[in-house]
Amino acid sequence: MKATSFEQAIKLFAISNQIVEHELDRVEEEFAIDLARGHAKAIDQDETYYPQIDRSIRQEAARMARHYEVFYSLEKSIRSLVADTLVAGGGEQWWSSGRVPTRI
Repeated sequence: MKATSFEQAIKLFAISNQIVEHELDRVEEEFAIDLARGHAKAIDQDETYYPQIDRSIRQEAARMARHYEVFYSLEKSIRSLVADTLVAGGGEQWWSSGRVPTRI
C-alpha cells in the first residue's frame, strides 16, 4: 500500500469514527439515554444542580449550544472587524473624530 493510500485510509477511518460518534451522541440526546460510552454529558450532572428546570428544556439548550458557539464567534468577529475598520479610518480616537454621527 502506498504512503498516500495508507494516509487516506487512516483519514477515512478517523472521519468514519467521528460520524459514528456524532450519531451516537444524537441518539443519546434524542432518547435521553446513556449508552455508557464514557461520554458523560453535562446534562446528567445538571440533574443535581438544576432539578427545577425541566429536562426537555435543558436537552433543547444542549442542542442549541453548538449554534450559540457559531453566533458568538460571528458576533465577536464582526465587532473586531468594525473596530479595526474604524481605527484604520480615524485612528484610536475614532468615536470622537466625527466618524460616528452625533445622533448615535
